[in-house]
Amino acid sequence: MDIQEQLEGTKVVLKKYHATFELAQKLYDLTIENKEHLLRWMNWAVPLVSGRVEDEFAFLKICEEDWKNKSHFEFGIYEKETGEIVGGIGLIKLSPSCDKKAEIGYWLVKKACKKGYMQEAVQLVEKFAFDLGYNRLVIRNEVSNAASRHVAERLGYVFEGVERQGHFCLAHKQFADINVFSKLRSEYEKGA
Repeated sequence: MDIQEQLEGTKVVLKKYHATFELAQKLYDLTIENKEHLLRWMNWAVPLVSGRVEDEFAFLKICEEDWKNKSHFEFGIYEKETGEIVGGIGLIKLSPSCDKKAEIGYWLVKKACKKGYMQEAVQLVEKFAFDLGYNRLVIRNEVSNAASRHVAERLGYVFEGVERQGHFCLAHKQFADINVFSKLRSEYEKGA
């Protein structure tokens, strides 16, 4: 089966990351411009803020290799209207053999929040994952991240509980509690 490298919705287009210096520079710049917004939730942003664009390029190379190995699928989130990249979403922590489960991780720049972009992006990745044969998808977010929690709730993910101190926040140098949400293929197929 061919794996789709581009997923299109009405508001956003998801495109597989390709390792180019142009994209690396754009992602690096977005991270720097949105550091206060991203550092609060995203550990990957901490080294980039004090790092170099070459670190972002190395990440993109890893994404390409992971895609080739079918071990991780990362997409850029692009506004459909402008073609501008505004975030990223990935199917991560894959367990495709026996368990058939994966986690969805995502981020948006501040100006793209509250426009329905992430809800649509998650729906596109859900379909992508279930089409690949996954049975269980998980969304994890810090308890204090209400926007991310609302994405999961609006899309019918089932709240499973709180993973106490399940995440160490590098920016704040402390542990944080994590909400765990899931959706099963059977729920997706029923339109949950």
